[in-house]
Amino acid sequence: MPPKITMPTAAEVIPNLFVGTREDAEALGARVPDDWACLSVTEYRSRYKRTEELPREPDGSLDLPFMTDRPGGWHADHHKLDLIAETIWWKLQQGKKVLVHCIHAQERSPLAIAWYLAWSGAVPSIDRAYTVVSARHPRTERRDQWLRGVPPKKQLPELTALLAAAKKLDALDAAKFDAEPTDCEEARDALTRAAITWAARTR
Repeated sequence: MPPKITMPTAAEVIPNLFVGTREDAEALGARVPDDWACLSVTEYRSRYKRTEELPREPDGSLDLPFMTDRPGGWHADHHKLDLIAETIWWKLQQGKKVLVHCIHAQERSPLAIAWYLAWSGAVPSIDRAYTVVSARHPRTERRDQWLRGVPPKKQLPELTALLAAAKKLDALDAAKFDAEPTDCEEARDALTRAAITWAARTR
């Protein structure tokens, strides 16, 4: 049984999805445990080079900043937020606990999780998502202005179909491949169709 992780300030927003600080990331240990995923959503490393404020993530963390400078000023890149949402979804589908963190867990990590909730269809809007996050994590500071009115791109149903097809193919062991090649071919065909459809929709 893996050791129990105790994070000082992280809040579980929905089952297995946590919002936290850099101290919470450090609590995972020197390396991210196999049953966890750790996502850093601060741009301090890439933008400011302020080493004293950098999250000290364990090895195996994913660095996924989403704030950017574009014409019109500093704001959240909704394409990057979609990528973060897909990453959270995939890690949860793998049965992992997911920590999304920034420095103080006040702005960036709550926004990333609110975006995920709306993207995944768990709630109907960013406004409702922020309500859910704030109820679990009262230190949340809303940053709707960073979004410039752009709503999350809803999760594509093909993504679920792709995962289901991959799981079915994975479940067919080598012995069954030999004994029932038709099942193997059908599973591969389903995976290929789902992948092509998903790729076409995400261009």
